[in-house]
Amino acid sequence: MSAIDGRHRSWAQLQLRERRRSFLELARQWLILWVAFSTVVGGGVFLVFSWAFPAPVKWVFLGAYPVAIAWSVAWMRGWDGTRSLRNGISAERQTARLLASFRRGGWCCVNNLDMGGYDIDHLLVGPSGVLLFETKYRGDLKELSEAYLRRHEGRALSDVARYAATVQGQLPRSGVTWVQPVLILWGPTSGSIEPSHVKIGPVVVGSGPRAEEWLPALLAGTGRRVDVESVMDELEVA
Repeated sequence: MSAIDGRHRSWAQLQLRERRRSFLELARQWLILWVAFSTVVGGGVFLVFSWAFPAPVKWVFLGAYPVAIAWSVAWMRGWDGTRSLRNGISAERQTARLLASFRRGGWCCVNNLDMGGYDIDHLLVGPSGVLLFETKYRGDLKELSEAYLRRHEGRALSDVARYAATVQGQLPRSGVTWVQPVLILWGPTSGSIEPSHVKIGPVVVGSGPRAEEWLPALLAGTGRRVDVESVMDELEVA
């Protein structure tokens, strides 16, 4: 199992590292050629025209040129096709910070829970129940309606419900009779979307930026009282 507070990398983080490594292996020669070409051309231009500029301008050029080369290399690295993964990782971190804020109330957050074949983003265990969170980033989120979410996030809805049922089945000794599945959404429009949350079957779907409007009430009514330590022990969380 994974460690508390996300000390283990999530699936998305591992994929991001692997894709960047593959991209850099393929692009290394082009990056080296670009840096060499830029250095030669820039140096040549400076030597040819340096006599025409006063000393302050020369020093500004010498300082700005390496920065421009470094920026261009960083810009080229943006071609690695990992934007969606980076957005997803950013959303997972926002959810982790959000859930960590409930520790004072006796809740314990487990991030990146490895279930042997798939990864659970977050598990929140506290005095009034167990909640399982999956995080999604949507750049084009338009509404929180059942029809819209089933059309655009149907697989995520099925996955989070299935994961919650699986975790519940692994807690026979802890007396947990229900694990609440939650799908939390982040993105440019998630802070202004209406409504702030909706329930689709067993799954609660909510806006991440507006979580204070719906999450505290959800935590207060998730089910019977549970023993946090016994749940953690039974899940073998290190």
